[in-house]
Amino acid sequence: MDAKFQGLDYDELIALLNALKVDRGGKDLSFAEMHHADLSGADLSGASLLRADLSFANLSGADLSHADLSGASLSFANLRFAKLMGANLSGAYLFRADLSDTDMFRADLSYADLSGANLNSANLVGANLSGANLSGADLVGANLIGAKLIGTALIGANLSRCKPDRRQGERRKTCRRRLSGIKLADN
Repeated sequence: MDAKFQGLDYDELIALLNALKVDRGGKDLSFAEMHHADLSGADLSGASLLRADLSFANLSGADLSHADLSGASLSFANLRFAKLMGANLSGAYLFRADLSDTDMFRADLSYADLSGANLNSANLVGANLSGANLSGADLVGANLIGAKLIGTALIGANLSRCKPDRRQGERRKTCRRRLSGIKLADN
């Protein structure tokens, strides 16, 4: 689908999808250009947004659970309080995106560019962040328990207020265990 959705708000987008008789449960919006779109609160669960341009879009509170956003551009997008459980964001561009309070339980963020992103209080439990760029990202209060951080760039990232995993003991040991093996800079 090579459609331009620039400037459409959520109601206009849904009206267009309905007019095109697109199944809202399994919509294919791959390669769509929806930068600056207002999709706050949208139900895009399970949607294919492969390589879609959602830069500067408002997706606050949107349900993108199990959506395919691989290679999508979400730079400067507002995803605050969005649901991205099990979503595929591998290779996505999330430069300076607001992902605060977002639920990314078991999301695939491998090789995603999250540099400068706001991940304040984000749920990243079990997420795959292998090879991702989190340089300069704000991860204050983010929950990284069980997250895969192999080859993840964390230079200049703020990882304060590490959340403990009560099953593993005291806070300090948990943080050390969770961040062990991460290469923060070349030696």
